[in-house]
Amino acid sequence: MKQKTHFLSIFLKGLLVGGIAASILSLFTAPQSGVETRRMLQEKGEQVRDGMVHTFGSTRKRVNKLIADTRKRTNQIARRVGSIERRISHLSHRAVN
Repeated sequence: MKQKTHFLSIFLKGLLVGGIAASILSLFTAPQSGVETRRMLQEKGEQVRDGMVHTFGSTRKRVNKLIADTRKRTNQIARRVGSIERRISHLSHRAVN
């Protein structure tokens, strides 16, 4: 799970840096006027923002699902351990008697 979180963090940082780099590059290579360039940058910025909002939303859903699945699995393991402890305790009491 830590590896997935690390990968996601790197991916999101790359997405942000890539968006910024693309914006800067488009400034230097833009054949249109300043007004048109600003309009284009605003549109691209909104697209990047919308993409990041979507990415963060889907990431939040996946993380919440991972948390719920981990809690469920942890509870299952705790129940199994409790069951094993009860069996061991029962067997040790039988061995003593």
